[in-house]
Amino acid sequence: MADDRSVIERDWSARLEVSHALQEKARAERTEAPYLLPSGLPACPVATTLSLIGNRWSPLILRELLSGTKRFGELKRAIGGVSQKVLTSNLRDLESAGILVREVFPEVPPRVEYSLTDLGLSLEPVIDVMWTWGSAYQRSHASEGKSGRR
Repeated sequence: MADDRSVIERDWSARLEVSHALQEKARAERTEAPYLLPSGLPACPVATTLSLIGNRWSPLILRELLSGTKRFGELKRAIGGVSQKVLTSNLRDLESAGILVREVFPEVPPRVEYSLTDLGLSLEPVIDVMWTWGSAYQRSHASEGKSGRR
């Protein structure tokens, strides 16, 4: 009888381990799979937009390029506070997403200019809404001296 009990306990323990493993696998699939399209982009359109322009510097780069073509130094000065390395990385990311184009002129020293593609120009309403919302927030909190942060 004692041997039967130990066999049952071992069997139960093994089944429990398998059950936990299957539950963990299902949990991982639920949290990952429904959020991605076959293209690898997030299924949510807002998440897709944020994946492309949702970092600290990309909207500011777009803001500057909406007024026209700019050189690297002009962008760096206009944005302020961004390192050369970070600006370069963000420009490369936006270029690879098809939002801007980088044109290199064969001169000495080399001249590089950045401008928005049609896809990048299509983000103008997004930047405009961010500008409008940010301005309203600044006005509503200017007299209170609140930042809205916790």
